[in-house]
Amino acid sequence: MRAVTALPGVDDVAARAGVCRRIVLAFPRTSYRVEAYLLAAERLGIELFLATDMADAAARFGRRAVVVDFANPEQGAAAIVSLGPFDGVIATSEESAVMVARVCAELGLPHHDVEGARSAEDKCRMRERLLRAGFDAPSF
Repeated sequence: MRAVTALPGVDDVAARAGVCRRIVLAFPRTSYRVEAYLLAAERLGIELFLATDMADAAARFGRRAVVVDFANPEQGAAAIVSLGPFDGVIATSEESAVMVARVCAELGLPHHDVEGARSAEDKCRMRERLLRAGFDAPSF
């Protein structure tokens, strides 16, 4: 695990800015970044909830966790929303992006469009969307 270094004044700035205090971290079991998020959340006084396909996440990380199936974003989103309210939801991967977009939409939080998140999972779909929107995209 890499150490998270302190930045002078970050805690004061975060407190004055009204940093979110109840956050969901959605990550697949293959994620290697969870510890860094946990350390940052602890340092900032954020109550971090976990949403993952890792069955033993609560025991492993010592946090409240809900087990979700990223292949079923509707069901996973409903499970996460039932634990709310939350101030924010973080997707850590393409696998979690669609589910997180759904959760944020249901909770009225700023979020990426669900179809945009789906497009991030499929390069062909993403290129087609970019072209339809008038952007250059690599040929395929």
